[in-house]
Order: sequence, then structure tokens, then C-alpha cells
Amino acid sequence: MTLTVQEMAEDLEFAYEQQSLMTYVRNPQDGDSPMATAQYPYIHPLRTLSGHEVTEVKPATHPYQHGLFLSAQNVAESNFWGPATYLPVHGYVLRDDRGDIRSQKHEVYGSAGAAGVNEKLHWVSKQGMVLLEEDRVIEVERVDPAESCWVLRFSYTLRNVTDEWIHFATPGSDGRKDSTGRPGWGYSGLFWRGPMSMQNGLIVGPETSGEQQLDGDSTAWLGYVGRVAAQESSTLIFVNDPENHTTWYANSSEYPGVGFGIAARQRRFLAPTASLTRNHRVCIADGSWNREKMSAYVAGL
Repeated sequence: MTLTVQEMAEDLEFAYEQQSLMTYVRNPQDGDSPMATAQYPYIHPLRTLSGHEVTEVKPATHPYQHGLFLSAQNVAESNFWGPATYLPVHGYVLRDDRGDIRSQKHEVYGSAGAAGVNEKLHWVSKQGMVLLEEDRVIEVERVDPAESCWVLRFSYTLRNVTDEWIHFATPGSDGRKDSTGRPGWGYSGLFWRGPMSMQNGLIVGPETSGEQQLDGDSTAWLGYVGRVAAQESSTLIFVNDPENHTTWYANSSEYPGVGFGIAARQRRFLAPTASLTRNHRVCIADGSWNREKMSAYVAGL
């Protein structure tokens, strides 16, 4: 098994046996960054082993969502998501609060068994103040040709480098509710935006299924099955680290999106010098997997 990482200008191309698995855009140019919002690194395209793309950038409904990316809607009153910031009582407000996530340095590695990048980044406010220093690892951890599946590891540590407490907030933590009166829209953290062909896909958990049932839940894993071609489907399994205590953001009816929430239902606070670490895995597979197959695969990771 040959895994490689090739540097191309500001992008990194991850490949298995010379077949592209994903492109990591480390430093997007202004024209390629999310519209009128934060500039952040992102993964697109993300592909299955058969070559189907399972991410989208600049979708018509939410042009600021780019592939698979790490971001947050309100960090110490800086919006790294945008374009509008959700505020308690007021709702969504357009204000001059854009933050950027900027790559500082990186080091790639590759071997027969794994290939990845270690990267240091800064989360910078509109005023140019570094709020968070981030250590990030993106790695092709495992490839299973027999299952037509591969595993992406995305780990990060965010460290508060200011002299003040920093908050992470979302619409879900700040009062926005869905049509049933439940807190909703807790998007933050590592987030996947799929192509619109995967809209109305099946969202599956270890014991139940459905967007309403799993949005806001904290299950060990969450699967998404959706169409990528006329007669073909792909399956993504988002695997939670037990130490994360992640609350899922799950959307299928409006658009295909899944997030490992940082502050999905309540604000999270980070003291000066304190850090927040998260370890995530995403399994990217060809075909339509059922709950039993998803569960068995996750158990073997």
C-alpha cells in the first residue's frame, strides 16, 4: 500500500496508489475563500476509493461552507463561520467581526501505512489579535480496498493565548430553536458539507436513525448515506472519540451536513493558557452501508 502527500503551491494532495483521495487547501486565496466570511483551510474534494466526490464548496444555499473544515461561529465575538453572527435575543446580525484561520507552518509525512500533515495555525480576530493557536493533524490513517473504504483522522488542539477567557458559541447555545422547540443549529467544530446530490440522505446512529433523532445527540458514531451518482451511493461514518463528549449537528432535509459540535447546546469557555483537544475519524466508503456494517467497521478501528 502506497500513500503519498504531494505539495502543490498552497495545496496538499493526498493519494493512495497514485489515486487522489483528497485535496487540502491550506491557504485559500480571497477568491476561493468562503464568501464575505472567514478565510480558513478546508478539504475539497474528498473522494471515495472509486473516485466519487463527497464534498462541495460554495453551495448555492450556504456559499460559506467549504468541503470538510474546522471553524466556529462565534469565538470571543469573532465570527470564523459567517456571514452573520447569531446573538441572544437579536438573532442573526451582520457586523464587522470576521476572523481568519491562518496556516503558519506545516510538515508532511508519508509511509506505507499512513500519510499526513502536522500543521500550526492561528485563529486571528478582525483586529489582528491571535485568539487561539492550533496544532492540527490530518492523516490518511487506513485504506481498506476490500471494503472500498478509507479512514481520515483529523485531530486538533486549540490553545487560548490571550489574557482573557474565550467563549465558543453557536445559535444552538444562544437560544435558537427548531420548529419543535428544541435547541438547534449548533454548528461548530469539524464540519462536513456534502454535495446536494446527497440531500435527503439517511442519517444513522448505533441504535436509531433520522435527522431529528440524532441532531443534538452524543452517540459514539453517526453515519450518512447519500446518492453520489444516478445509481450509486456513498457512506460516511463520523466517529466520536469517547473523551470528546461531542454533540452532533446533523442535517439532511435542508442540505447534507454533519458536524462534531464544540458548543452545540451550551457555550464552552476556555481559560487563559488552557487548551481544547479533539480527535475525530471519518470513514469514507463506496456503497450504501447498513447500521450493522457501520457498527462492525467502527468497532474494528
